[in-house]
Amino acid sequence: ATSKAYLDLFARAFSKTVQNINTHIQKNPDVEKMGTTCVAALVANRRLYTGYIGDSRMYLIRNGNLKQLTIDHTWVQEAIEHGILTRADAKKHPNAHVVRRHLGAKSDPMPDYRLQINEKESADESQRNQGLPLSPGDTIVLCSDGLPDMVEDADILNAFQSHDQIQEAVDALTLLARKNGGRDNITIIALQVPGQAS
Repeated sequence: ATSKAYLDLFARAFSKTVQNINTHIQKNPDVEKMGTTCVAALVANRRLYTGYIGDSRMYLIRNGNLKQLTIDHTWVQEAIEHGILTRADAKKHPNAHVVRRHLGAKSDPMPDYRLQINEKESADESQRNQGLPLSPGDTIVLCSDGLPDMVEDADILNAFQSHDQIQEAVDALTLLARKNGGRDNITIIALQVPGQAS
């Protein structure tokens, strides 16, 4: 399959999700403002493809480093990109949880296909990273905002470095996020490429 075919799968899945949300709202008017964020990953032939909406995130852990590959659809992220806020200030800002895109009623379900390796990349350059080759030992982490809101990046990396099994790392991070306040749902999925990092 081509990269476009994989990305079309995300587009269809996100559109179907919005249809399901709208059907649920029609049957349950009391939840008319319900919505969700989503990050999805597809690995084919050891190549990574992603589509996402909102502030759920995807990280890549490679060679002892943790890199956020997705770009939050939030007010503070836009402020960072325009030089209004620093990343440190953004975490404490009153608008830190204002999501600019989501899956819900009257929303645009088209996923974001930017897979950002370098913060200086243009949107087109980031999108061309789709199909990122994965190496033995690489770990992909998908999570809701309930994890990064409560746990620093260094602690996420440390959890995977200090546990032999990725499920143990996921469990440790869930407990840490709860211990640190656990104000939102904490959903974490981790995938590891078989083999040892070279």
